[in-house]
Amino acid sequence: MGKRALFIVDPQLDFMPGGNLAVEFGDKIVPLINSLISKFDVVLVSGDWHPEDHKSFTTENSDKKVLDVVKVRGKKMIVCPPHCVQGTKGSEFHPDLELDNVPVFYKGKDKFDHPFSGFVGENPDLGSVEKYLKDKEVDEVYVVGLAGDYCVKETALDCSVFFKTYFIVDGTRFIGDMNKILKGLVKEGIMVINSGDLGFFMKDEKNYKEHLKKSTRPEKATRNTRVKFNNPYVGYTD
Repeated sequence: MGKRALFIVDPQLDFMPGGNLAVEFGDKIVPLINSLISKFDVVLVSGDWHPEDHKSFTTENSDKKVLDVVKVRGKKMIVCPPHCVQGTKGSEFHPDLELDNVPVFYKGKDKFDHPFSGFVGENPDLGSVEKYLKDKEVDEVYVVGLAGDYCVKETALDCSVFFKTYFIVDGTRFIGDMNKILKGLVKEGIMVINSGDLGFFMKDEKNYKEHLKKSTRPEKATRNTRVKFNNPYVGYTD
């Protein structure tokens, strides 16, 4: 059986209460994430790492409002306040997170690109997230972090191209309509669960193996072909 990975998405101070792009109660997920880390074979964390003149920032778009959409070099970007600027306090991870020896994959270094998904992050020694997880023989990825309706959602969707993916609802916080996001994830074949459900998937190996048999995975996946799995157990339903 392959390994299970916990993917912690963007738990940086600028996304915490008091930060430049704060998610309400974002800091409340920190103790839960710490309690989950030891349960997984592999743990990784992503982070925004923007230059100060990033083209999505309000400081570069004086005629736009936050959440307006601008097109830069043919790519659409959502306008937002400056956040997670390289080397600033806001780019640091929450100090209470227990991230010793956890590899960091940074994204958003290019001022002309603003990817939400932590899956596109890179580590100078380990390479891409995809390569790292495959090198570690990971089969399943469980995502937590901030914010649920942006970076965590997009990370889950990208991970689901290559891995069976779980979205841990109580391990994130949302800016907008949580229910709409969760319904969309379920439709994409992503398992939406609470942290209390982990015992079912991790301890009951008989049920877990039966669950895998009911799932389908193409022999070859691409970034444009998301893997869809049956969702026969716990999680979000209409």
